[in-house]
Amino acid sequence: MKHLLRKYFHVTSLRRKMILSFSLLIISALAALQAANTYQTYIILEQNLTDSVHESLRFGLSNIDYFFEDINNLASGILPEAEVQTALSEKVDYSSLETKSTLRALERTIKKYSATRPYVPKVYLVNLDNQILDNSLQGMAAPEINCDPQTSSLCLSDVHYAPYISQHTPVISFEKNIYSLYTGNQKLGRLIVDMDTRVINQVLYDFSLPMSGETLRINNKKTVLCRSGKYPLSNEAFVNALNFSISKKDGSIKINNEKFLCLTETSPLTGWTLCALIPYNLFARSIVIQMNLTLILFVICILAAIIISRPIINSMYKPIGMLIPSMKEVEKGNLNSFVSYHNQ
Repeated sequence: MKHLLRKYFHVTSLRRKMILSFSLLIISALAALQAANTYQTYIILEQNLTDSVHESLRFGLSNIDYFFEDINNLASGILPEAEVQTALSEKVDYSSLETKSTLRALERTIKKYSATRPYVPKVYLVNLDNQILDNSLQGMAAPEINCDPQTSSLCLSDVHYAPYISQHTPVISFEKNIYSLYTGNQKLGRLIVDMDTRVINQVLYDFSLPMSGETLRINNKKTVLCRSGKYPLSNEAFVNALNFSISKKDGSIKINNEKFLCLTETSPLTGWTLCALIPYNLFARSIVIQMNLTLILFVICILAAIIISRPIINSMYKPIGMLIPSMKEVEKGNLNSFVSYHNQ
């Protein structure tokens, strides 16, 4: 190949050499510009995508936090009610008319707060003997709720099914301690609010990524609570790959030999993390689509450069072309040969 090029340059005319050299110079400059433009487009597209997804994740978390803030306000309103303090201060005997009367008064007070919140199926009290103070939940065990102040400012349970709902609706239980209003910091029991998970799952289902991908909601125990997407991968596969990425906030991960761009946002209120996974192959496809127009412009610029180079080379070659036959006349001994050229 190198030999053929050298041979071509040796036998071709000066004019062709100039046109070819000028065209190669322009094409090289345009190719370098195209490479720089492609890289810059990739960086800008990734940055814009990252900013857009982070903004959507923060908005989704704020929508979820709204429900928990509302439940926290609900609990704060119920705690100082006299019926609550009375029910937790008295000894519970379900066979006693006095206890039944106290629990009915307590139920009316609670409904006064919870009736306007359709996503709250149940609110009930648990005393220090771990008894649920609710006639309809008599004999049932309270859900296990662990509080970790380092990851969340709220006490929330894992997702579980409420035994008092026939449809087996999954709920999350919120817990708040109740203290006596009359004896200082003496703990009387707990208030538990069950929230229908479908209302917060809907936030995730309504979430739309700029391009096809997977969105997950993960609690502070690194358990997938909900996900939206169609990737045939198990929750465990996602969590195992995400363990290091959640702490880093952003990064790339590999799941079953497929590379994803991982973007996360964590709520300080619940400790939950919203994670968006965007496949790099879709990301690359989007960049290719973005670059198609640039490639067309690149080809047009090359053609335009070749077309424009011809008259420029011709104007440079013309005086040389006039000089060559005159010099040949001098070689033959005609010293009177001369060139008349009036351009600058």
